[in-house]
Amino acid sequence: MAMQLNQHAINMAVHDTMRLTAATLTGAGTQLMGAGPVRFITKDSSVTVDSTGLVTAQFAIPQTLVYASVTVHGVTHTDSALIQVTPTAPAPLVGFAIQLPPGQDTNVAVNTAGEVVFPPFGLTFPVLSHEATDASGDSIPLLVYYSSTNPVVAQATFISMGGYLNGKLYLGDAVLQAFQVGEATISVETWAYGVVKRSSRTFIVGPPHFAKIRMLAETPVASLTQIGTFTPSAYTVGVGAVVTWEDDSVDVPIDVVFDDSSAVQESIDINSTPYISCLVFNTVCPTATGAGNIPPFQADQNGPGDRARSFPTAGTYTYHSSLYGTRGKIIVR
Repeated sequence: MAMQLNQHAINMAVHDTMRLTAATLTGAGTQLMGAGPVRFITKDSSVTVDSTGLVTAQFAIPQTLVYASVTVHGVTHTDSALIQVTPTAPAPLVGFAIQLPPGQDTNVAVNTAGEVVFPPFGLTFPVLSHEATDASGDSIPLLVYYSSTNPVVAQATFISMGGYLNGKLYLGDAVLQAFQVGEATISVETWAYGVVKRSSRTFIVGPPHFAKIRMLAETPVASLTQIGTFTPSAYTVGVGAVVTWEDDSVDVPIDVVFDDSSAVQESIDINSTPYISCLVFNTVCPTATGAGNIPPFQADQNGPGDRARSFPTAGTYTYHSSLYGTRGKIIVR
């Protein structure tokens, strides 16, 4: 069950009015009938709100909050709207759209564990920005609200000049954070000086372009001999993906021998800790470590060992460790 307001990002001029409406929803997303009365309150006196949800802007303020709450079966559910009040209204809004960086489209790849990857470490996820313009093409600063139709697959995550408030994303730019293969529509919306504006883009999330397989050292119960295991033992990635094998043991080396290494290409994991550290501390960056099979490697005093390979051709790449007989599989599609 949840409370939901009709607007979450509101831009007003002094003396403007607008009406908030609130719906009490069931877990299935349908309206709950017979819920108690909705109560509206304000954070401060910059805006006022009456019992019907009519909001009136009293004086300019960069941002303030109006809350709506309802109590059902002894449980109180709350939603809020973030409001900006300017002394006067800007020129009428003409354009309002989600912007993508040059060369980026709406087909993206999920990263390992949904990690956000920033330039220059590899732009796995597109940076989303919104642009509101008047008839002259001038930009109009607005409070906005990002949302996702399928946050399990992807959602917008704040990165600059903005922030979360009560679990919602307002202001500034965002990055599309992907969690699993699927489809999600990201929307940015606002109530701007009497006009509702909304822009959406549907993103197709494909298999990961960056993946990491760790070597774990284990000692079997029936033996005192330590072995190495690949975790995960199977991974599905997109065409062109970079896969990194990591060994954090200084005592147990690992190697990777492909059943067919002819299509396994040279690469370097630009998202690895050693590579990022070299950029941050202006030291010598790791270089690519060859194509095809990976000779034995292990961690050293500087940290885990990393070896990366790229897979530009679709197919199934099976491999094993000649040291331990452990097998693994990369599925490229």
